[in-house]
Amino acid sequence: MPDVNYIDWHIHAFRADRWLEIWRPALDRAMAFGARSCILSRDVDDPLHFRQVSTWDDHEDFERYWYSDEISALREEAV
Repeated sequence: MPDVNYIDWHIHAFRADRWLEIWRPALDRAMAFGARSCILSRDVDDPLHFRQVSTWDDHEDFERYWYSDEISALREEAV
């Protein structure tokens, strides 16, 4: 059974578009770390709320992705 990971992002006003620009490469990198899929949606009623959903065969692959130097640096830059 695949591991599905949900991350809710609540972005500060006036930074949502910039955050998305910074974070988009992190979504692409998830596939390189073994994700089956990785999508990001933006709430219509609350445009400062994003949800990232990724599916993994193994939770350890997600951990390797999330704590990698590359994604940690993007997280730091984005928030």
